[in-house]
Amino acid sequence: MKKSKFFLISSLTACAVIFCLAMLPVIEKWMLPEMLRDSRNENGSALRFKVEDAQAVVFYPKDSEQEFVETMTSYIFDDLSKMDLTSEKIKVDYRNFYSEPYLFLCFDAVDEQGKLLKVYSGICDTQTHQAVELDSLVSESFYEVVSSELRYQTKASGILHDLAYTSEFYEKTTKDALRNLEFFLNEEGVEVYIETVLANQTVLLSAELESSLFYTLMKDDQALYQPSDLVHPVRHYVDVNRPMVSLTFDDGPVKKNTELAIELLNTYDARATFFMLGYRMERNHEVVLDVLNSGHEIASHTYNHPDLTEKKTNLSYQYSRNQEILSEITQGQASIGLLRPPYGAFNQKVKESSPYPLILWSLDTLDWKTLDAQATHDHIMTNVKDGDVILLHDLHAPSVESLRTVLPALVDAGYQIVTVSEMMEARGIEMQNGVSYSKARKE
Repeated sequence: MKKSKFFLISSLTACAVIFCLAMLPVIEKWMLPEMLRDSRNENGSALRFKVEDAQAVVFYPKDSEQEFVETMTSYIFDDLSKMDLTSEKIKVDYRNFYSEPYLFLCFDAVDEQGKLLKVYSGICDTQTHQAVELDSLVSESFYEVVSSELRYQTKASGILHDLAYTSEFYEKTTKDALRNLEFFLNEEGVEVYIETVLANQTVLLSAELESSLFYTLMKDDQALYQPSDLVHPVRHYVDVNRPMVSLTFDDGPVKKNTELAIELLNTYDARATFFMLGYRMERNHEVVLDVLNSGHEIASHTYNHPDLTEKKTNLSYQYSRNQEILSEITQGQASIGLLRPPYGAFNQKVKESSPYPLILWSLDTLDWKTLDAQATHDHIMTNVKDGDVILLHDLHAPSVESLRTVLPALVDAGYQIVTVSEMMEARGIEMQNGVSYSKARKE
């Protein structure tokens, strides 16, 4: 259900709605089949009606915000009347929760087997008695977190099987696609639901968030808002049994390019490792935080890209400075765990002194040389193998542009796109400081 469908009813229409509801029979508990009985009828009322051959009942609270409740109930009645129902009995029961100054109301439609068919939700300001849109309460990052959690929990549950790893699933669960979600807050946390079509089938997807997390995702002028830490990365599910590759980006961050890379990666539930230059991190604090909070990995490409094998290079400074900068940006909430030597150059001295594992690559796109998005796409898709570490540069706009086609192509070829650390862990590789790694093949 699209947001505000039942919120934008004119006062004249609302009066007509309430009149129509009054004409529908309020039913007593003894009149209903067992499946359609409500266990909390002390505080609730019920409406019975027929939808084609189905007998339906809608329970609703009778003691608060009546105009708001009746408008929602009328919408549900109208929506069910348009549905192609196969069940003979439909029960719509309600849940309500108060968190001043808001009333959160949710209706669950289930069939006679107890299958959840649809969810309807609304929010009312109990001081103004007006319906409230979710957008007016939450920050933009709310939808990003919901997108990641919905994907994570769907994959972890296994309910969609292979479909949860397709580009269609990812495109239907982006932050923008979730603007029409249904939402319910209670003491335990937040429940979100989205109805969508996947593989020509209508499905109802759901996820749960902790209420403490939700409060940090509200707009900071709301009564329930609680400030969060600077670093609060979203979760990412990795299936250790599926093929995977790691996309890595060198020489950033570059504001416009890196931000676009994040956007495209997030669209396809992809996570990447960004090997950053310290002096560019100093200039792009917000981008660094965006990379972390989108669930990507920040690693070191040294402070200013020297050849670490040259005698004049101050190795200690090149190793430590990026961590100092990251600590300054994140107030000590994030750390670097990997190093990519510039030019891929290292010697025995570097190996013995490095405080990090040394990450090379198994597939060099040569994107710095061609500066052509299509050439980068073709090179990756022609040569990619399970366990590859793929070298790209967010320094170059065409490299980032290539993601528009590379990402869905990799997903449709069956690959998960994960960080270097995620891939090494999934393949059981325990990385050691000073040891070089370029791939993670399945044994």
